[in-house]
Amino acid sequence: MNDNFQSVPPPPYMEVVEKSAPPMPSGRAAMYSVSQQEQPGEIKYPSANQSIPIAYAVQVAPMNSFSRNPVQCSCPNCRAMIVTRVEQKNGLLTWLLCLFLIIFGCWLGCCLIPFCISDLQNVQHYCPNCNAFIGEYRPL
Repeated sequence: MNDNFQSVPPPPYMEVVEKSAPPMPSGRAAMYSVSQQEQPGEIKYPSANQSIPIAYAVQVAPMNSFSRNPVQCSCPNCRAMIVTRVEQKNGLLTWLLCLFLIIFGCWLGCCLIPFCISDLQNVQHYCPNCNAFIGEYRPL
């Protein structure tokens, strides 16, 4: 064993890249180029004929589970933290129950009862700042 902890330095990066370059699918050899390392304090500015790459940020937001009550969330339109404003609208469940009551003989006005029950209606959530539609809760 060698008590001296100094070992042989690794090979230069250029040699490693050239030796370990994977073959191209078409059978041709690939050419890899490695740029020289820049000094830590050096700043490079693009020249007039070079194009500057544009980076786009994509924000992925989890789907909120909406309910009958207002929920706290971030508005995708104005990006503010809000508590939603809710509106109730007649939905599929309301109309199906109305049709069900008509079929079973409650056609003299009793078929309109589902339109008066708020638990049977859809609830739409809106942003109170910009009035953008955010989501909807459907009981059916």
